[in-house]
Amino acid sequence: MRRLVPAAALIVAGAIAQTSVIGGGGGSGKAPYYSSLFSSVSSATVPGATHGFTAAPCGLVVMVYDNSTPRQLLTPNGSPPVTVDPVTCDVVVRFSAATSFYVAINGGAGPQGSAGAAGPAFNPLDRTVFWKIDNFCGGEFPSTTVDVVGEMGWHLGVTNAGSASISNLLGTDLDANHPCGVKLVSPASTGNGSYLELFGGVLASAMAAGSLRPTTIEYHFKISSTSNIKFYLSFLSAAPYSVSLGNSTAGCWLRYDTSLGTPDTGWMAACSDSAAQTVSALAGTLDTNIHRVTLTWTAAGSFSMAMDGGTPTVISKAIPSSSQLKTGVAVSNDGTSTTSAAYVYKFVVQQSGLVVN
Repeated sequence: MRRLVPAAALIVAGAIAQTSVIGGGGGSGKAPYYSSLFSSVSSATVPGATHGFTAAPCGLVVMVYDNSTPRQLLTPNGSPPVTVDPVTCDVVVRFSAATSFYVAINGGAGPQGSAGAAGPAFNPLDRTVFWKIDNFCGGEFPSTTVDVVGEMGWHLGVTNAGSASISNLLGTDLDANHPCGVKLVSPASTGNGSYLELFGGVLASAMAAGSLRPTTIEYHFKISSTSNIKFYLSFLSAAPYSVSLGNSTAGCWLRYDTSLGTPDTGWMAACSDSAAQTVSALAGTLDTNIHRVTLTWTAAGSFSMAMDGGTPTVISKAIPSSSQLKTGVAVSNDGTSTTSAAYVYKFVVQQSGLVVN
């Protein structure tokens, strides 16, 4: 026996005297069905072949209204009030007593709107836009200060003269969704750590300068643990790389540091000009899963940072100067003899509005 699906929940409240359609795109492209008057009956059937919306599973919007002027919405009160056959899409409307009414049926979100304007085509020869993606595939890894990794030539270094290491994820810690990447390891020596920097600080200098063009950078990364770790990602001065990772050093960064007097309990957005520092909590879940952080500079004087596409945090105080800032990722244990690691899978940068000849 075919099961009839009650459709009372599909009855849309509102009177229908006249229907106007505004194109919105994504509708069925077919006008709603309006019945002739059913006069003094307690039930009426509109076959699917009649109303024309016969695509399974027959998710229909059914509205019933009276014969007054203006039309008034009626609520069927039979048992059951409205049913829709899930195969034929036949609609049955029932009242507990004889009633005169019309039935309106729609099987889409509204007639299909006109196509929107085409977006601008990507042009790799557009010299007003600079973009670069580094998936950290390839490179040489055995030694620090000399070898480079990734397509952009990232430099590996150590903090506090430790014995940091880096490995290509093509050979270890494989991730089916991230075929390339690098793993930064902070050794189990108190206070030691490792960093990966984009040599020269060109991007940071451009982003901190008053004549900056709109710029966005994004990292895909994860950390090995949420305890006993100091993790800084983005622009930092040379000092924390060569000496120690610390707070209030010049730069703007994503921070998670459990070594502070008040340890971080979540992701933090921070900027410092060495004399003062602005720190704000960043919306996003703190865990060891893969995340993406986006740092955007749209005008001189402020940075915007967002985690996993969430609500951005904007910092406009204690913005550092461009001198000595370097783009990078740094990880260290928090003064304990604990191994900590950071995985970096992707780096993306885009600048627009460039003035070229």
